[in-house]
Amino acid sequence: MRPGIIGHDDRVIVDSAAWPWQAIGRLNRGGSFCTATLIAPAAVLTARHCVWDPRTGQMVAPTELHFLCRLSSWRVRGARYRGADRNPRRRCTAELSLRG
Repeated sequence: MRPGIIGHDDRVIVDSAAWPWQAIGRLNRGGSFCTATLIAPAAVLTARHCVWDPRTGQMVAPTELHFLCRLSSWRVRGARYRGADRNPRRRCTAELSLRG
């Protein structure tokens, strides 16, 4: 048994270039980053706290974001925040539109 694994270890090695793993990428913002996932050819979904700037108390401008994955690299064109308000502490998402 491996440390940290309880019961049977059924993990398998996956090809990170194969579907669906190639749709998972990194959303860069200055010196920080979050995980994001392609949900359409030009749309990415991430946690809304990933695009929140605690210093300003505002959402980050889409132009400050850069999405990278195995498929390509895109700049973010726009953002739509889902949830009742703009409070990043709530369980909400950010849907980002991409440009090449």
